[in-house]
Amino acid sequence: MAGKIQAKGKTLDELQNTLTNLLKRYIKNPQVAINVTEFRSQRISVSGAINQAGGVTQSADTQHIKWTHNGVDRTISLQDMLQYGDMSQNHLLSHGDIVYVPNSSNNKIYIMGEVGKQATLPIGNHGLNLTQALGEVGGMNQNYADATGVFVIRRAPEDAAKPIHIYQLNLKDATSYALGSEFKLRSEDTVYVTAAPVTRWNCVMSQITNSISNVNTLDNTLK
Repeated sequence: MAGKIQAKGKTLDELQNTLTNLLKRYIKNPQVAINVTEFRSQRISVSGAINQAGGVTQSADTQHIKWTHNGVDRTISLQDMLQYGDMSQNHLLSHGDIVYVPNSSNNKIYIMGEVGKQATLPIGNHGLNLTQALGEVGGMNQNYADATGVFVIRRAPEDAAKPIHIYQLNLKDATSYALGSEFKLRSEDTVYVTAAPVTRWNCVMSQITNSISNVNTLDNTLK
């Protein structure tokens, strides 16, 4: 009755209005309802740490989901969208897009220097800040650490002018230590706690003392 209708490029509402206007020639007040039973022309690829039935696995890194659109790679954070309401992370996918969900077990940071225990820590799905990371390794060494010299060494993006970014934080008092909870660590960050000046002085004196002791021993042996 209505004949062939070009549906390509039209929204459901536009197609419904077209059909309604055509049927008005033959039917009084026609009621038209259109539903899409299958989407086959628009395909995307989703892989990585996902469940077959939908959603992500418990080990998924929801902060660094890789989205490839028109050949350009972008990183989106599902966690920021769901936990903090950042809707700028909610992108509209198009035909040919690729979505890859990495495994969070690959995201690690390294704690070195004057801490309770030097270690490699996983970041996990909920992220890790500087205060949490230091707490995981027993905090800073109370006898030897220089709380004014806590460094975070971070790899810069490939297109950055400098390959490494270095941040120095002063965690000497409780107020400044609280600021560490606002410093979010990223995968492959290295946290290094330097030794206090007196510790460095003691190390130098120890080396000098050992050298003198060795000279005296050698001198006594020669005699």
